[in-house]
This record gives sequence, structure tokens and C-alpha cells, in this order.
Amino acid sequence: MSSPPGAEGSITPAVAFLGLGGMGGPMADRVALSGFPICVFDVSEDRVQDRVTTGAVASGSPAAAASGADVVCVVVHDDAQVLDVIDAPLLDAMAPGGVVVLHSTVTLATVQTIDQRCRARERHLLDIGISGGVSGAAAGTLVMLAGGDNASIERVAPVLACYSRQLVSCGPVGSGMAAKAARNLIALAVMALAAEGLAVAEACGVGRDLFAEVCAATDAFGYGVPFIDGSMLSRSGVSVERLRTTGLKDLSVVEAIAADLGVDAPAAAYASSQWDRVIGYLRPGAEVSDELAAGRERRRGRAIRGA
Repeated sequence: MSSPPGAEGSITPAVAFLGLGGMGGPMADRVALSGFPICVFDVSEDRVQDRVTTGAVASGSPAAAASGADVVCVVVHDDAQVLDVIDAPLLDAMAPGGVVVLHSTVTLATVQTIDQRCRARERHLLDIGISGGVSGAAAGTLVMLAGGDNASIERVAPVLACYSRQLVSCGPVGSGMAAKAARNLIALAVMALAAEGLAVAEACGVGRDLFAEVCAATDAFGYGVPFIDGSMLSRSGVSVERLRTTGLKDLSVVEAIAADLGVDAPAAAYASSQWDRVIGYLRPGAEVSDELAAGRERRRGRAIRGA
């Protein structure tokens, strides 16, 4: 396995995709449309059939999807699902020396367990956190944060290129997941702080739209503005309910990883305790006007230049 379909003398890897939700579905579509042979599995038959229309082959189980696969990409929801899916039958069904690409955001304990399972059967694990949201998955502009050996990363890079714009090698197995969790912590903690700030502003009579303008004018980088003005959801393509469940799960993962690494992470605990309130402040469907967006870019540019 060496390069994308169509390259002279290349060997096209067989790919399996397990988990076809808001992220995994469009990612699998892009792999299929790029010409890779791909088998897919999901507990939802409708999701599977949606992938079939783009050229994927439906499978009745994770192990059936992984049969003969050189690359198995896993995009299920949580630790329990990952441990359930990546089992001995699946690993034995893969092509010898195949690579499991774990995109699900899970704890280091789960990563280590899966790594041990892979090693026992002479398979390779890459934990590759993904950043960019549902819209990035559909557009093929995700950023990949990879943990694992460089040789395996190079082998799967042509497949990852179907749905990503950047692949970053973070270090050994576990480092990609830790980097993704750390990035999630920043984003989710900012959301919690923005909700708190908005609550204070509204309590003294400053409305959401006015407060969003204040933040846009005074914060050159606008970290909390998309949350306050409601544009975050429309840009990311994520629903309120998905953010509710995924955000809370990701915060628990951050806390577990921090504990495993001996790092104090009070912001994660705070954001987790306030998550229902944070979600309550979301305003779905809001768009940022072109004029406001242009103004923010001008202010950001002046700040970067030191004006």
C-alpha cells in the first residue's frame, strides 16, 4: 500500500470504515469518491445505504467490513463502542500488518488497551484525533493529530488525505488522543466562560447581539464571539443535541486523560459541571453578516500587525 488510486505503479489499499454518523459518514464518502475500495458498517442501516450510493460496499458486521482491509478507520462515539468494535475477530479479519486508525475521542486507557490488542495480532494502531467538525468532514478540510509510528502514518496518509487538509505527527501512540483532548478542553472551556460572561451582561441589560458586538470589537481573536452570537453551530454543522452529548463526553475524556497524566485540569471540571447551562445559551441557526465578519477580520489583522 503506497499511494492514492491512479498513481502509476501504486497499490491501492482496501479500506474499512466503522461508524457513519455526522463525522464518519462524510469522511467515508470522500474515501469512496476518491476511488479507494471501501467497506462500511454502522448500526444504522440508513447510514450504510447512504454510503452505498457513493460507491462503498455494505457489510453486516465490523469484522466483515474489516475482512482483508489494509486500513480500518473507526469513528464510533465513545470508549465502550471502541472496545466493542475493535475486538479479536475484527483484527484477525484484517490484512496482515494492517493499520487501525482510531478517530474516536477516547481515554488513554482505551487507546492502550486497543494498542495491546493490535500488537498481539501484529496489527498497528494509530490514534488520530480529528478537528474541524461536521462541515470540515464534508469539505475534506479536517486536521489530523496522529499518535503512532511514522511508517504507519505514511502508509495511511493517502487515505487520510481524502478528508483532511493537514496531518500532524504528535509522537507515540496516545499522543494524538492527548493533543485532541487538550484542544477540546480549550474550545469547551471557552464556551463555558462565554456563557458565564453572557449571563453577567444580560443580567445588567446588555443584550446578546450588543454583547457580541462588544466582544468582537474588543477581542481581536474573537474566541468567544461565535458562541455568543450563535454562529458557531451554523458554521460547524453540529446540532445542539449533538454538541450536548459529545461535549459532555469529550470533557469526561479530558478529565480522565489529565488524571492519567497527573495534570490538574480544574477548567475541565468546571465546564463539565456547567455544561447544561452552556448548552442552554446556544442560539442555533444564527449567521454572521458579511459586514460583521469583515469587520472582525480587519480588527484581527490590525492586532496581528501591532497597530
